[in-house]
Amino acid sequence: MRYLLLALLFMVTSGMVAQPVFQQPVLAPLGYTADVISTDYIEPTAPSDEPQVWDFSDVSGMAIALLEVEQASLSPYFAAFDGAEWTNTVGDQVSFWSLQEGEFTIVGNANAANGLTLPFDDPLTQWVYPLEFGSVHMDTFSVEQVLFGLPYSLDGEAAIAVDAWGSIVLPDGSSIDEVLRADYLHSYVETYDGDTNTWVLNQVFYFVEDSVLPVFFHEDLTVLDVEGNQIFGITDVAWYANHLLSASELDVESASLPYPNPVKRGDELNWTLPRGWSWEAIGMDGRLLAEGHADGADRISMPTGDWDGGLVLLVARKPDGTPHGKPCRVFVH
Repeated sequence: MRYLLLALLFMVTSGMVAQPVFQQPVLAPLGYTADVISTDYIEPTAPSDEPQVWDFSDVSGMAIALLEVEQASLSPYFAAFDGAEWTNTVGDQVSFWSLQEGEFTIVGNANAANGLTLPFDDPLTQWVYPLEFGSVHMDTFSVEQVLFGLPYSLDGEAAIAVDAWGSIVLPDGSSIDEVLRADYLHSYVETYDGDTNTWVLNQVFYFVEDSVLPVFFHEDLTVLDVEGNQIFGITDVAWYANHLLSASELDVESASLPYPNPVKRGDELNWTLPRGWSWEAIGMDGRLLAEGHADGADRISMPTGDWDGGLVLLVARKPDGTPHGKPCRVFVH
């Protein structure tokens, strides 16, 4: 499997371009949910050090699952995953992860249907910030434990290489000017109850600034038996839609309404907040678009030129950092 890792090192051309550069993003403060949309596989473009335009505006798919991003401490399995900060839940599958000192690390997985937990003995760091064209990262991961009275083991390795950059138009028509594309490959050997299978997953990710999860990805999964015969395979492309910030623990009290609403992109949006409070504008993909403080005046004017079109959520925070009321919804056109 080491050859899978080495192959990625040669995907980055010598003419490296260092822009854009993405630092560790700010997490959506409340967690969020989103529909996982999927459709038939689309072949990624070839790696290049020249800027590319990825236009997926004519791609349509169907919702196959719901993604829930929540604080790990809310999970009933939290005690089994030391160091976990957040969870991603899709159906019965729960991934526990952290983002510390630039490292996006999978701590382990759980299955909510049968209460099974798989904390990694050797956690998997999938990528490391800052991300830029030419970034390469490799890591190993492993599990050894007893499941239902039988020994279980998983031993794998992963690698990621940022092999292209440019801009993207998502299936909902929204356009993002600065994008890094990365080729991610991981494989692992899983042994349980006398069976040994090898799982090989290749994903091509599109990263944007201030978004922890990629906004679009290609997937190619193959499962092989001990003799190398394929016993399962699937390919697709997927993305997220209908993002909604979690407001389950917020006050029922609502903040004052921003105006004008709808607002034309590039115009100023006004909002009245008490002095000393702060605010955040969050896109429906969970990205932090802007933030600020009501320091010198109660009425705040927010430039919207760099905001996404469509629905934007405004979160007001009291001086102690706690959210106030439910997020305000503003439509940007």
